[in-house]
Amino acid sequence: MGVVMSLVILNNLFVSAFVALLLVAAIEDLDDYRIPNFISLALIGLYPLYVLTAPFEVYLGWSFGIASLFFLMGLGLFSLGIMGGGDVKLITLTALWVGPVGLIPFLLGMALVGGAMSLFMLSAPVRHSTAYVCVHMGLMRAQEKILTDKLPYGVAICAGGVFAAYRMFML
Repeated sequence: MGVVMSLVILNNLFVSAFVALLLVAAIEDLDDYRIPNFISLALIGLYPLYVLTAPFEVYLGWSFGIASLFFLMGLGLFSLGIMGGGDVKLITLTALWVGPVGLIPFLLGMALVGGAMSLFMLSAPVRHSTAYVCVHMGLMRAQEKILTDKLPYGVAICAGGVFAAYRMFML
């Protein structure tokens, strides 16, 4: 097996780890509205390995610029109490990973899922009927989460990141 093929296989492993970490972040955010720091640390630690093994050019300057922009916007939203710190870290690091090549798919996936979640939260009849079904299925914790005013936006960030990774690496 050649060196190039070995690098491609390694890169695919790092991209798979990126997707897996995003999925864990979404599950954790759904469970207790927190995104553990180990996810951010793992994404930071794996990023240089992803860059070194990438079979295509990774535009580092653009990637860091985009991530910085997301961080500054997230910081503003955090200071207003609109976004949590874990969400700010996750959106910044996801933007870094997808860079300019995956930016549009990332934004599209995040907007679609975030918009759907927001519409669900704004529709009291849909939320209450869903909570009612959860009660009759014995899912009391799910019912509590459905009726809360919190929006686990890490799920939308994850969806955008996974969609971007799919668009960047599977097509």
